[in-house]
Amino acid sequence: MTDYLALAQQIVQDIVNENSNVEAEAIIIEDTETTIRVDGGEVEQLSQSGSKGLGIRVIDGGKVGYSYTSSFDDSAIKQTIQSALELAQIATPDDNRTLPELQEIPDEDLEIFDPEFTSVSTEDKIALAKAVEKHTLEADERMFHAAANYGDNVTHVYLANSKGFANSFSRTTTFSYVFATARDDDLQDSAQGIGLQVSPFFNEIDPKKIGEEAAYKGTMTLGGKPVATQKATVVLDPFVMAQVLGALAFAMRADSLQRGRSFLIGQKGSE
Repeated sequence: MTDYLALAQQIVQDIVNENSNVEAEAIIIEDTETTIRVDGGEVEQLSQSGSKGLGIRVIDGGKVGYSYTSSFDDSAIKQTIQSALELAQIATPDDNRTLPELQEIPDEDLEIFDPEFTSVSTEDKIALAKAVEKHTLEADERMFHAAANYGDNVTHVYLANSKGFANSFSRTTTFSYVFATARDDDLQDSAQGIGLQVSPFFNEIDPKKIGEEAAYKGTMTLGGKPVATQKATVVLDPFVMAQVLGALAFAMRADSLQRGRSFLIGQKGSE
């Protein structure tokens, strides 16, 4: 198994050995992910994938060059180093572009990695998704259909630079959600709801709570009627608020403004 931190350190050392006037940084990111979809008690979709990449940054007199590769053979790494060096030569210099000085990093658990996750089998993940679907349908007799999903991502990051820094961290993300449909024959109405949980720790995902949330949201609007146009206080569900914030964040991105894709263009000063 490749020691990616040692590899990042070696790449940095090779760069500064041949280019004593530059600062260098190498980052390696390794990802694996799983996606599962369950419908009608059966696995409808299961996919597992992985990826890795190497990024190299060099700073030469305030001029920055960056290059990336997903191939880790010697020739690809050498070409990536050369590309970063060449790009630095045509970049605009800035005296503020430099690597930070080495400093002590607090040794504390950020609780972003599940050390027990390696013992979680694919069967365990499928069972969780099936349990989400089951609890959704059992939460209320008006629940008509539920499609449950499970996903996870494991990321390992390795970083080294010419200032002497070399360290790594890992992160796990696990989540499950269900789209559910409720139907009330007496009201002749149907509605949809979603239940969702996200956690770094697999054992914190609670299928029952996800199912109950989806059933509650799916049934609460059955028989609902339009309201008259008015000014009123609105309480937004956290999931809805996240979507609103996401739309605002997209509108405020520099590339959205530069490409004319933001609804905020021309709105400065308006209320």
